[in-house]
Amino acid sequence: MNKINNRACVFVGSFDPMTKGHVEIVKKCTQLFDTVYVGVLNNEDKSYFLNDEERLFCAKESLKEIEGIVVEKFDGLCVDYMRARDVNIYVRGLRNEADYKYECTIDSINKILYPEIFTVFLQCDKDYVDVSSSDIRNKLLKGEDISEFVAPEVEDLMRKKVKNYNNKK
Repeated sequence: MNKINNRACVFVGSFDPMTKGHVEIVKKCTQLFDTVYVGVLNNEDKSYFLNDEERLFCAKESLKEIEGIVVEKFDGLCVDYMRARDVNIYVRGLRNEADYKYECTIDSINKILYPEIFTVFLQCDKDYVDVSSSDIRNKLLKGEDISEFVAPEVEDLMRKKVKNYNNKK
């Protein structure tokens, strides 16, 4: 096994879409770590609003101003992604107690699969406690303003996608 890089961390998600809350967590990571690997997860068992390339585009656009990050798409298990990069620090953003309980369950499973894993929980700012990707998608589909929750490029892409969908009906 290669030497583990303790100056790097991994932050993964579906990012459907990447929100300003996600961006905030990545910014916090850059204050703690030299390199932040942002993995755009592809779970074939999950249905997404945005396709793989669109989610990757949204993540790259949302994070383009931040130094020290690597944004990549990946398939499979997070622990495999981490092993491939010789990283054992896994960062999870928390909005509330429900997130914490869920992430503790995932952490227990990850420790079985990758005993070297060290999970770091970062609390999001109060502005993003009630913001989730699914909430943003729902607001968009209702025609509501989502500009305070996502980067302009993300909003543009999502609005175009909804418009194209509606035009095909």
